[in-house]
Amino acid sequence: MKLKSSLLAYYFAEKAQRYFDHVNNYHRAIDSELLMIIQFKDVVGEEIINRYKNLINSCELCNLPERKSIICYYLATEHFRRKNYELEKNIIKNQ
Repeated sequence: MKLKSSLLAYYFAEKAQRYFDHVNNYHRAIDSELLMIIQFKDVVGEEIINRYKNLINSCELCNLPERKSIICYYLATEHFRRKNYELEKNIIKNQ
């Protein structure tokens, strides 16, 4: 049941992101992308890390420091989950 919920959440977040991109509401598109990334907690590899970094860059371009802080928190949590403690510490220190 949990897997089905994650898939549905990803599906609707992706649909919302496409809509927000279409209407040029980049703030909400960033939020939708974040929701999509959060659904993949058990994915191993650098794709999730790179998606978080892309979102951080998008926040810098759109001048959204609050959203950037939230995304950095989730990125630090991902590094902690993977036991990359030095990378986690650097993210927290740079905020």
